[in-house]
This record gives sequence, structure tokens and C-alpha cells, in this order.
Amino acid sequence: MKSILLVTWMIVIAPPFAISQTNSKFAAHAQSSTDSSGPSNEDTNWKEGWTNIIPPNRTGQSFIAKSPTLSSIEVALLTTGNKTAGEETVTMKILSEDGQVLTKVSRSIVVGFNSWLRFEVPGQGLKVLPGQKLVIRLEETGKVVFGWKYGSDKYSDGTAILLGKEDKRYDFLFRVNH
Repeated sequence: MKSILLVTWMIVIAPPFAISQTNSKFAAHAQSSTDSSGPSNEDTNWKEGWTNIIPPNRTGQSFIAKSPTLSSIEVALLTTGNKTAGEETVTMKILSEDGQVLTKVSRSIVVGFNSWLRFEVPGQGLKVLPGQKLVIRLEETGKVVFGWKYGSDKYSDGTAILLGKEDKRYDFLFRVNH
């Protein structure tokens, strides 16, 4: 009697919701933080993993707001090895703890991008309560062009979210600016 081993691979990553909305139609370039006084998980010696940000993966990062206003969010992205040219749209959403979309910002990014990408929150920023748990959610259109970098759990006030579930072993690389 012969046995057959069936291996299934699943690509994991995705983001969630939003209320205010912006769409930036220009090529992305490396960003540097103007006010890194907010929550962050930065790793200048990043050597760990990344995951794609297709919508079904519901990929995100929870964090605790330190200030009543969020002006921008930065995330560390890379281009995957998929043979794609041109641009891809990446959308960042900030969600409340119960999943309500509080803001949504989209950017067109040139394939080949590998750095920090900033999403400016429209208007006077997003008004939140200091101490409030929020979630950054990222997604692209489903072409698996970009990946969000992550590392081991170094941010004590939040955790990575993979396939819609918290995974306390990891944190995505992010910066919240006030």
C-alpha cells in the first residue's frame, strides 16, 4: 500500500478597514520619520521574515496610541520576487479594537520599492484616545507584489496579526507619528 503526502502552501498577509480616505497617485520613495515619538517597532538590522499583504490574509499590527492625534503611519515594505512591472496600490487602514475602520489611505508604489513607506492621515490627523488599542492593516490588490517586514516580538504593547489572528511571537516593522 502506498501513501501520498499532500503538502499545501498558503501565503499569509492582509489588512482591514477605514473611514476617512485618501489616494496618493505617485511613486513611493524612502521615508524617514519626522516625529517618532509614537509607538514603533524598528529594526535597523532586520534579517527576519516578511509576508505578503493580499486582502484574504487580513495582516496587521496592533499598537497602543500614545497621543490624541495620529498624523502618519510608516511601514517597512519590500518587493517580492514575483515578476511584475509598473505600480501596485497599497492601502493602509487604521482599525479600532472591534474592527471598525477609522481611516484609510492608499498609495501607488513602483515595483522594486524596498524601504519605509509613509501614509499621511488626511486633514488634521486621526483623533484617538491615548491608551486606545488600534490596528494597522495593510493590503494590496492581490498580485503579491509587496511584503511587510516582521521580526520577533519586540513591541510590548501590541502584536502581529496573521490571517486575522494575533500571533504574539512576532511584530511587524512600523512607526506611528503624532
